[in-house]
Amino acid sequence: MDFSSFVKYSEKDILPETPHLSISLRAPIELSIIGAVPYPIHFTIRRVAKGDGTDARPCIFRFDPSVDAFSPPSGLILLSHRWNSGRGGLEAVPVNLDHSADGYSAGQQDSSQFLWELAAPGDEVSLTATLPERYFRALGDSWHTFTLLYPGTESLLWDWGTVQERVGWESDGARKLVVPGGARVNFAARHFDEYRTADPPWFKPPPLLEPSDRVPGAPYFTVTVTGPTLVKSYNNLHLTLRFTYHGVTGTNGSLQGSPTPSVTFHSWVLTDSPDFAVQVQRRRPGSDWEDCQIYDEYVCGWDIYDEPDVKVYVGQQSDDFTSLNPGESWSTTVPVTERPEIYLPRDSMPGDVFRYRVKRSEADWWDWGTMEDHRETAVMLPCFIKAKVTDPRDRGGRPRLLVPASEWFEFTFIE
Repeated sequence: MDFSSFVKYSEKDILPETPHLSISLRAPIELSIIGAVPYPIHFTIRRVAKGDGTDARPCIFRFDPSVDAFSPPSGLILLSHRWNSGRGGLEAVPVNLDHSADGYSAGQQDSSQFLWELAAPGDEVSLTATLPERYFRALGDSWHTFTLLYPGTESLLWDWGTVQERVGWESDGARKLVVPGGARVNFAARHFDEYRTADPPWFKPPPLLEPSDRVPGAPYFTVTVTGPTLVKSYNNLHLTLRFTYHGVTGTNGSLQGSPTPSVTFHSWVLTDSPDFAVQVQRRRPGSDWEDCQIYDEYVCGWDIYDEPDVKVYVGQQSDDFTSLNPGESWSTTVPVTERPEIYLPRDSMPGDVFRYRVKRSEADWWDWGTMEDHRETAVMLPCFIKAKVTDPRDRGGRPRLLVPASEWFEFTFIE
């Protein structure tokens, strides 16, 4: 998408003999339409070496979000992603930037708290402000994807010097500072009433399976996770899980060295049953890894099936059963940022790093041989088919096919 037509000031507009400042934004990837959850926006203002020339004097400037980010003329522009729009798929959403609409006046706070100092090129300051209510009113009840764009300004008040030297400083407005626009955040407007980042206390995720948990005599499987390492926060993310058959499990979970046959197994349940579990963690700048919520409160539709189980011939049901030779793999994709199977916090932001791994998986039915060998092998499934085998429940006495945890796969949200 091309945002350039909405940017008022660019780097070419920077005035000579003034500091060169840049602004970046970070905010959650989801916003609550109902307005019950505050939407924090993190501003980082950095002094850039380019444009400063040889003048390394410290500078001060005033940046009050209520004035310089949520009011004319430099208020954040709200853009709706409309693919039939004539401006690169973007449509400006009118926002009433009159502060009286929110019940307060711009700049009514102590202005000294918004006086900032950048001692030299490379320095930066950060602050967080909550998106005003008037932006929520502009969203209406739409479940679209939106962008908040900083258009840039030419009216930021500034001077050379330090905050300590300028106690009580009041600018006469004669010295103007241009800050280029273009910084933006994207979010999906949704209905929810809290940013939940942890699972509810009653939810007990399945334990991690270790390699030593493999059962001797069962097929020896591993699982690997692959996908994009850079992810745009408003895009749906799918990862690929590759289950590889290596041979027969020996003692202590090791791979047995003797020749091994082909194996046929119920592949559908490897990622679509309670025996499949994943773990997702997030690391924010300056923080350690933390677990993300896995349980989702989303309630899907359901039906009651009162039909008898059906007989299915394994070798003739290729959508749900698969056979592999040693060294071959079966792959499938799983959603990570697409509800209802979302595993990422609603307050995720560009710059957040995530890592994902499969904790465990299990095939409820398997046997040696190929699909052709099992063309006439019958098993019983529920009438809706996509479920575990109901008979034989014990795989005919064969050991459990357990798949231990994968290695971590990392990806980063970007703007």
